[in-house]
Amino acid sequence: MPEYCWLAYSKVLDKWAPVVNDCWVLGGVHCRADFDLVSVRTLKNLWNFNQGFHVVTAREILGLINLGYSVKQKPNLVKFVCTDPGKAQAATIQAYDAFVKGKERMGADSIRSILVMDPALKNEIHGFDQSRLRHVVPPR
Repeated sequence: MPEYCWLAYSKVLDKWAPVVNDCWVLGGVHCRADFDLVSVRTLKNLWNFNQGFHVVTAREILGLINLGYSVKQKPNLVKFVCTDPGKAQAATIQAYDAFVKGKERMGADSIRSILVMDPALKNEIHGFDQSRLRHVVPPR
């Protein structure tokens, strides 16, 4: 769906829910459309640590990979392309939802595969200066 259509639709509807987004993704999957990742892959943008659930970016990435898509990385672009048309065409909203809920039950570990897909983020994590951490003693 072109961006202007989605913006118009969302303003008329004035509501958003994960199932609405999942249906939008599934529509693209059934068309075997390419998806460009425009959101930054950060922990905060993948997992809600306060309430314990996937942020929409993680739902989309995990869903696409499960629905027959592969990652194609270029210097300034991450693209998801359909590599299993049969799996994409057979995808249902019920299977998509069940898969994401199963991943979500794994907790924050479920986003680990998304993080390792990003070489820059992986290097940042491996290069983290642990000497900047300080020990915190809980108050009594």
